[in-house]
Amino acid sequence: MINYPYRRARKMLESMRAHRSIDPYHGHMLKYLDPLTGDWAMPTLATNMCLLPAGLTTKPYRTTATTVFIVVEGKGTSRIGGVEMDWSEHDVFVAPAWAVQEHDALKDSVIFSYSDRAVQEKLNIWREMRG
Repeated sequence: MINYPYRRARKMLESMRAHRSIDPYHGHMLKYLDPLTGDWAMPTLATNMCLLPAGLTTKPYRTTATTVFIVVEGKGTSRIGGVEMDWSEHDVFVAPAWAVQEHDALKDSVIFSYSDRAVQEKLNIWREMRG
């Protein structure tokens, strides 16, 4: 059994903020991996937790994976496929495959996401476009 407590993930995100440069497309992103194999924690789903610091606007990004976002903390706005939506704690929203996405954090925000990237990678069909 693999256990990923939020408290530990949150501390790791803060450590990343303090010691690593931010990814302009994803903020500080933590990938959930299987410690025994180094692969994704689940064979067909990619799972991530990201920290978007207050004031960050991510650069345009698109991927073949459909991604579900769950806001754990914070408040912001996202533009996905040309549609703008506000979000805050406990909101859930989706970025369909190949829709351009940008996220604005109005305050420090932590967002959990999952997608079909893991299975797409195994099938060698996953792609992304930055910018």
